[in-house]
Amino acid sequence: KIESGTSVNCSIGSESDKRILKTSAVTLGAFLPSETKTPIVDEEDKLSTQVKAGHILVCRKNSPSLVGSSVLVESLDQDLFLPDLLWQLIPNENYREISNFLFYALNEGHTAFRIRNLASGSIESMRNISKKSYLNLSLPLPPLPPHQNIAQTLSTSTPPPIHL
Repeated sequence: KIESGTSVNCSIGSESDKRILKTSAVTLGAFLPSETKTPIVDEEDKLSTQVKAGHILVCRKNSPSLVGSSVLVESLDQDLFLPDLLWQLIPNENYREISNFLFYALNEGHTAFRIRNLASGSIESMRNISKKSYLNLSLPLPPLPPHQNIAQTLSTSTPPPIHL
């Protein structure tokens, strides 16, 4: 399942205590919870999707080299909300314990290339991945017990490459 955020107007110096992620929070290969903006108080009610630990965030719209970037939210110590340019992946009930595996699978070279190629738009401008095309992406997944072993091995080894 994919959850989407909403578009709200933001302002420097806003009195709101709520924070919305910027796309830069997911584009460097690691979750950067400090990359946020503040909604204007009148638009706080529009915030709909709260970021949750253990889920994967995907940048659905960005430059050609950054569209489709994803990060794993391992822990979270503040309330953050999604903007309309980020998705939160909610794994199927049978696969909730293997978010690490899914994160590495999405960032593997060939898969990351396939994800970037799902995007439409001009090569020189912002590119956008539709929810339908992303959900139609197929990944070869081994049975559940190997997922857990692979995810454990990957989480203790070198991080996935950053695709720029």
